[in-house]
Amino acid sequence: MFFLCVHFFWNIKRKKKIDIFSWYLLGQAVFFFIPYIIIRILNLQFRFDQPDEIKFIGLLILIISNFITFIFYKIRWKNIKVMRIKYNKNINRGIILLIFLLTLYAFYFAISNIMHIGIANIGNNMILRRKLSVLGPFAIVLMFPLGLSTYYWIRIIEGDRTIFMQVKVLVFTLISLVVAFFRGQRTDIILIFLLPLLYLFNKKRKIIILVVAFIWLMALSSIYAIVFKVTTNYLSLSIFDAMARILTGDIDRNWSYWMTISNSELFMNGIMDIPYSGYIYTLFTFIPRSIVDFKGYSTETWFVYFMGNNIVYEWGVQSLAKINWGITLSGIAEGIINGGYSGVVIYSAICGYVLKKMDSLLVRFEYLTACILLIATLLSGYTLYNIIVIYVPVIITLIIFNERDIQEQICMNKRVGGNANENKSINYHGNIQL
Repeated sequence: MFFLCVHFFWNIKRKKKIDIFSWYLLGQAVFFFIPYIIIRILNLQFRFDQPDEIKFIGLLILIISNFITFIFYKIRWKNIKVMRIKYNKNINRGIILLIFLLTLYAFYFAISNIMHIGIANIGNNMILRRKLSVLGPFAIVLMFPLGLSTYYWIRIIEGDRTIFMQVKVLVFTLISLVVAFFRGQRTDIILIFLLPLLYLFNKKRKIIILVVAFIWLMALSSIYAIVFKVTTNYLSLSIFDAMARILTGDIDRNWSYWMTISNSELFMNGIMDIPYSGYIYTLFTFIPRSIVDFKGYSTETWFVYFMGNNIVYEWGVQSLAKINWGITLSGIAEGIINGGYSGVVIYSAICGYVLKKMDSLLVRFEYLTACILLIATLLSGYTLYNIIVIYVPVIITLIIFNERDIQEQICMNKRVGGNANENKSINYHGNIQL
């Protein structure tokens, strides 16, 4: 981890590009190594601590996983090229209209439910989150306001600071805040400001931006937990106590990772009865169970079910079908729960390929740096399902608007006699990036 941090920050100081694999490793530092060190230094307690041999096996598996991921990331895949799409102005306009309509629907859905409950009756986040059950996995549409907000912040960062653009930023940021408040997720609130900061960091390469982003994340998470999170808002915690709980409960992925290892075999894991059913659930997320009766349940649901029936009996989770919450797991823990130790190989190989694919996306769509860098980091700390339901709408929005801006700049350059090449990525200010 020490050498990773030196490499990462040295490249920032030299204003060099940091590859996607390094962002992935940074995620392991954020979710595994840094929490472990801080918990040890401050003499805090790990949740469900495990013996030292389990911790050693966990470290060894991480090293092997990173080696496999790196190999598959460095392979020159024949089918991975700089993305080129055939632009159709009418189709693009239709998709943009749909994004705005979904954003308005998300805002209406949030406002109507908040008014139905009554502001005075909202004592914690779960009161709001229960209303999301009517949408099921289609609550993904509530993330389109975040995509629009991020896009208009990018335009501001790129220098378009007209009054009209500033009004757009204000309007869609407020819409995003309302929807994020309704979702009862502090992560959503943080992302409204974190994604533009990441884009700004990629433009400026200044470490202070990352420091500000991290401090903002911890401070807002602590305040939210004290005031609004159902499991902590009644405890009268200090800021320090709230930050300690966030570190040991929300950021640290060691304890759940160790738990998966202690219950694992070569091809199976004792937490999940049906191997790889968590991935099958993710694959068929948006298809009703009545149509796909073998859909199964998410990896997080299996983990909660196992913990509630073997360790934390007070959770009262007698039935898989009735569990409507989960514990966030790391990607490597998800692989182990689904396929035992052999699942690590499959996860690592796919992860390396996905990271390589991210590289190709960034070459064509500069705006995606606002979220792709974060997704690469979060692959170390979140399951595939969580990443899909949060970031796919943001990715779609940024791709569509980025392509529109590229094509508008190409047309403008042609009108003024410029030699714009459609195979180059051009932002709306005309900066050509090979």
